[in-house]
Amino acid sequence: MKNIKILAINWSVEDGSIAKLMQDIETVNSDECEFYYCYQVGAKGTKSKYRMVGWNITRFYYMLARITGIKYGGGTIPTFFMFLWLNKIKPDIIHIHCPNFYNLNLYMLFRYLKKKDYRVIITNHAEFFYTGNCSHAEDCKGYFTGCLKCERIFDTKHPYLRNRTDTEWRKMHKAFENFDQLQMTAVSDWVRKRCEEAPITKRIPVRVIENAVDETIFYKKKGFQKKWRKEKIPEQKYILNVTSGFSDKKHDLKGGRYLIQTARELPEYIFWVAGNNNVEHPEKIPSNIRLLGNISDKHELADLYNCADLTVLTSKRETYGMACAESLACGTPVVAFLAGGTESIALEEYTEFVEYGNVLMLKEAIYRWVDEKKTISHKLADAAGKRYAKERMGKEYLQLYKEMLDMENRRKGI
Repeated sequence: MKNIKILAINWSVEDGSIAKLMQDIETVNSDECEFYYCYQVGAKGTKSKYRMVGWNITRFYYMLARITGIKYGGGTIPTFFMFLWLNKIKPDIIHIHCPNFYNLNLYMLFRYLKKKDYRVIITNHAEFFYTGNCSHAEDCKGYFTGCLKCERIFDTKHPYLRNRTDTEWRKMHKAFENFDQLQMTAVSDWVRKRCEEAPITKRIPVRVIENAVDETIFYKKKGFQKKWRKEKIPEQKYILNVTSGFSDKKHDLKGGRYLIQTARELPEYIFWVAGNNNVEHPEKIPSNIRLLGNISDKHELADLYNCADLTVLTSKRETYGMACAESLACGTPVVAFLAGGTESIALEEYTEFVEYGNVLMLKEAIYRWVDEKKTISHKLADAAGKRYAKERMGKEYLQLYKEMLDMENRRKGI
């Protein structure tokens, strides 16, 4: 019998890795939990899935945020109507993931949930809940002192007209004050430590529940897909880079420029890049880099991991590092820059991390690992399959749901 009603809130229920993780949590716990979803953009909703607004209204709030300088304080009307739907559902627990679009007023949401005494879980897939602003704070420590003089807010493709990061920080801090029914989870131990240190969230209980990969898709497969290995040289080595966007820009967080530099210095290897192509100067890309574009089919992406001799990741910051987990699950070792969350969820004996931006160290690590897969891949895939199983993740969330309900029952003397 289903006795726990869960409302999950995210920017989407269709697109992105978090939407897939929410589906996995439901799949694992469908016998004990009844799931509802609130999402900010996408296809029209259903009885159990509430879409807040369409894309046109989202664009309006996007522009409004850039005028006012407040990212998470718009969307008052859509948020009010979401409350009406929430009151009809009456969930036992509200599980908030990554509602980082502009049409949900987070401050208004938390005030309401706190006033109505809802049990709430926030999963920190990114950093904006404990920084009050940034999805990735990188090396900045401004959120420890209130984000008083942020310069990064204007260093974007679509800059804000006003710098109000200090106001946003205060609003988020106040929203979480005296929120007794709130708990947080972190997708990696690195994120947990940052939650516990940040002034906004340090008083909120937090535990680590690592993300998962779909083991029915990402696993060690027999043979190779000839679709990808087009070169006729049997000993040709292939290195894979998986990213949300591949760019040659100087300050790009995903570090594409370092992969370009590495490929120039390792012409004997073929570099596959799976990700949206944001390259400004394609004529300067080395001939041994193959831009495959975004691989939306997860089965094709799993084939790529299986075909590659090594996965190389160049991000500056990751709260988890899904590409690392997927690669290891497919039996392919990983070499990467130190990025925070990635190294805390990786299998230490099958990965190597080097200083961010140090191409020489990255090259040396590639040389050490590019021939290792043939001897370790089966053992690696077995270990990764246990570590990143969706069954493990789903049951850990179920345990947290039950603990929160038990705490409430004890509080009421039931």
